[in-house]
Amino acid sequence: MDRRLFVTGAATVVGGLGLWPAVACIRWDGHPVRRWAAQLSGVLRHQAAAGEIGRAYLRAHPSEADAERLVVGITGDWEQGPAELDRLGRDALRLRLREQIRTDFAQSRTVLVDGWVLAASEARLFGLSALIQS
Repeated sequence: MDRRLFVTGAATVVGGLGLWPAVACIRWDGHPVRRWAAQLSGVLRHQAAAGEIGRAYLRAHPSEADAERLVVGITGDWEQGPAELDRLGRDALRLRLREQIRTDFAQSRTVLVDGWVLAASEARLFGLSALIQS
């Protein structure tokens, strides 16, 4: 992946953590993991850029290439775990993820993706986007 594309994509995705409809390639059948994955991925405005970064993350961390594992990795420290997604509104979820990314950096919970340091929850969020797009 070209570094300029990566930086531009990462800045666009992280800077644009706002609500945007998820690319719902995960079929809705009421399964909570699919619903939670779509909710989390849905905060990313630029799905294509997020997916590109997410694919790089999943190549470097192939054991993470599972929607349930990624959802739990993102929400595992939350008081109610992933079930908390069912009660969070859109704005609250966006704020929660921003704070979690800040906390990840503050606590050195980071991963290296193509030479770039990302918050672990941020990388997992991008990984979900990649899975949804595939």
